[in-house]
Amino acid sequence: MRTLVPFLLLTACSEYDLGQPLPPEQPPSESGNEQAEEEEEAVEEEAVEEEEPGETEQERVPEDFGTVDCEDGVTATWLSGELAALSYDTDPSIGMLNSTLTGNFHVYDIVPAESGAAQWNESMYLRVTNTTESIGMPVRENCGGDFIVVDADNQGDLPAGTTQYLGTFWLEAGDNNVEVWHACPRMRDGECPDQHIEDEPSSTCDSTNINSVHLTGQAICLVPV
Repeated sequence: MRTLVPFLLLTACSEYDLGQPLPPEQPPSESGNEQAEEEEEAVEEEAVEEEEPGETEQERVPEDFGTVDCEDGVTATWLSGELAALSYDTDPSIGMLNSTLTGNFHVYDIVPAESGAAQWNESMYLRVTNTTESIGMPVRENCGGDFIVVDADNQGDLPAGTTQYLGTFWLEAGDNNVEVWHACPRMRDGECPDQHIEDEPSSTCDSTNINSVHLTGQAICLVPV
């Protein structure tokens, strides 16, 4: 190894005359500094972008979930037939849902609206009662404590089996009562006007249109919160 050292030194210094002092180190040019700063800023911006929220399951709102999420949900059994509510019904239709677990769950089923552009206000809301929840109010609300499920098929028929988010509720393991309320009585009372669709005068909540909603339970599923 000793015999290699002079050779390495000679190789490293071969572009200079031996015995002559090396030229002084040149300070980086302004353009070099600017380039380094720009590269550093780019790295910082990239790091910030990576920290920004992504489209993760926890950050999506329940309305963004679909049947794929439902497939991984908790087993739920619909114990009733089809429930229906009409525009001028002031009492709910009541059915029963059996859950395998206790907790807060996003509830989904086949879209309650089924008449396309013939009925523009097939909108409804649920309440789920049990031994803990005597009134059955949802965890998330968009109209005076309730969650209005707005008519989703006014632009045309939806693909068969399309599901819709119906609200987030506290459920208990075992049987839970599910109430289907039509939203139109609330609209006629002037509540939550942003949920009232008035594009078609013959199908508003103030018209004679029945604007029927249907909870079939055919695709009922629960996604844990």
